Amino acid sequence: PGGKLLAPMNGTGRVVLSDKSVKRLVISLNSGDGVPSTYALRENYPNPFNPTTTIGYDVPEEQRVKLAVYNVLGQLVATLVDEERSAGRYSVTWDAGGMPSGVYFCRMEAGNFADTRKMVILK
Repeated sequence: PGGKLLAPMNGTGRVVLSDKSVKRLVISLNSGDGVPSTYALRENYPNPFNPTTTIGYDVPEEQRVKLAVYNVLGQLVATLVDEERSAGRYSVTWDAGGMPSGVYFCRMEAGNFADTRKMVILK
């Protein structure tokens, strides 16, 4: 009814929805263990933290990934990842036990993608 057709998922994580006004609409669904469709730097958890935090990131294709932490002056204080990664979802734990309280920035670079997140250490 209504001219809509919902095709079942075919193992690729794609659902095709169509009707008279929309020729074709493809919706990509990512399950928790599937390959991500985009690069992403997720918020660290917990935030604020003392002394450890976990940082999650997604890589949709094999790529060299750099994950680094900077202080508010822009100085590099830690390199958490600097290597080739295959497509997938990753997380890394940063132990900032030797760092003073304050604001820090986690930056992810992979191919043409770059993103930065603010983190706070409270002691």
